[in-house]
Amino acid sequence: MDVKEKRLFDSVHRLLKTAVDTTATSSTADESDVVLMILDTFKRLLQWRELHKLVPKYSIKPFLTCMMWSPQLASSVLQVFLMMKTRPTGLKSTEVGDKMEMLNKRTFADDLGFQVLGSLLAQHHPSSVLLPSSTAEPILQASLRIFHWTYVGNKHTSDAVTLDRVTDALLNARLTLLHLAHHRPSPSSSIYPPPSSLRHIAADLLLELFSVADVAQVTVLQDTARDCGALLYMLSDALDTGIH
Repeated sequence: MDVKEKRLFDSVHRLLKTAVDTTATSSTADESDVVLMILDTFKRLLQWRELHKLVPKYSIKPFLTCMMWSPQLASSVLQVFLMMKTRPTGLKSTEVGDKMEMLNKRTFADDLGFQVLGSLLAQHHPSSVLLPSSTAEPILQASLRIFHWTYVGNKHTSDAVTLDRVTDALLNARLTLLHLAHHRPSPSSSIYPPPSSLRHIAADLLLELFSVADVAQVTVLQDTARDCGALLYMLSDALDTGIH
């Protein structure tokens, strides 16, 4: 039986906002452990269909704020976002699910969620990130999955405003995308299988970005690809493919 008590969702969201605000406005208070527990509670709440439907009605700004505090919080928030964007089972029709997705994406866009995700991608640039790959790669992959779901995979439920904001965010994170497009995970790793690897997701996003960007944006992408050597390693990949 579905939990239909809106006050439950409202109370947990208020707890998150209070904990985030306390940490953000105080030089001594650190509510990170409390925030992690609240995020775990959200993961349980989102398993209930009637509570899942409430997601577009609430601001995601508290989630975005704490996501930038630490890799552990970033990973936990991204898990919550991925659950938010997965439509619940048992909906009356596909149209109802499509409407929920569109509202979720628009709320995320209006709260500048895609801009923050773009900043997270740039922060975890493969050539400059100080975190070990075992920490950075899950954060990059989850961020890219959200972009891919919005921009490529389920694009039909993304409105024009949402797509424009995704385009801007990806353009700002273009250097990270270009480097990830030739990222090769360790051969011994089973965490990133080829169909969902960082490389393939980044390449999909770049292709879509090139197809929808205006002339000025495409020029910026091309200039960055040239400056960072992306054209050279893409040529190398093409030659390797031809040889094999």
